[in-house]
Amino acid sequence: MWTHIEDSTPKARKDHRCCLCGLTIPKGVKHVKRVGFDSGEGLVTMRMHEQCEMVTRDWHWDDWECMPDEWAFRHEDLPPETLAEIQSMSNKLIAAILKNR
Repeated sequence: MWTHIEDSTPKARKDHRCCLCGLTIPKGVKHVKRVGFDSGEGLVTMRMHEQCEMVTRDWHWDDWECMPDEWAFRHEDLPPETLAEIQSMSNKLIAAILKNR
């Protein structure tokens, strides 16, 4: 069982992976950081793109329990324009990494 502790919206100090869509949250991007206690895992921190978290605002607690995998979330739950925006951020990050090699 999940017990919510807090949400915050920090700027990423390093790259993170969105727990919903699985794509990168690039360093410097504001995102949702959700902290809670899971009876099976202990203290849990989840990080999500703000756009991804907005999709889940109407979810019931059991929607989280049977949350789709990352591919399904990207292609079934996210609006196409939101997915394109997130993929663009990830592509810019990859290009910057390759340029600095």
